[in-house]
Amino acid sequence: MKEKNIHEHRHNTDRSDFLFQDYALFPHMSVYENIAYPLKIRGIDKVEIRETVHTFAEDLDISRHLNRMPDTLSGGEKQRVALAKNTGYSSFVAVAG
Repeated sequence: MKEKNIHEHRHNTDRSDFLFQDYALFPHMSVYENIAYPLKIRGIDKVEIRETVHTFAEDLDISRHLNRMPDTLSGGEKQRVALAKNTGYSSFVAVAG
């Protein structure tokens, strides 16, 4: 993975959440849609959502998987998608095992 601070793209600086090992990905949504969903429900405009999703995907080395469905991903790929998705919800992510 590239070394880059993905939190440069945060939209909310006063929330935090946990990311559990259960990935909580929407099985009926593509990787792109899973990552974009929290941004969409926060009212972020479509252009910024697209840019943010592509930035998260590039930083987490999952760009080539954006059109895939979660059930076709490996465990590590699912983890990275969940991390990108959760980063759209909050400014701080703590990974719990």
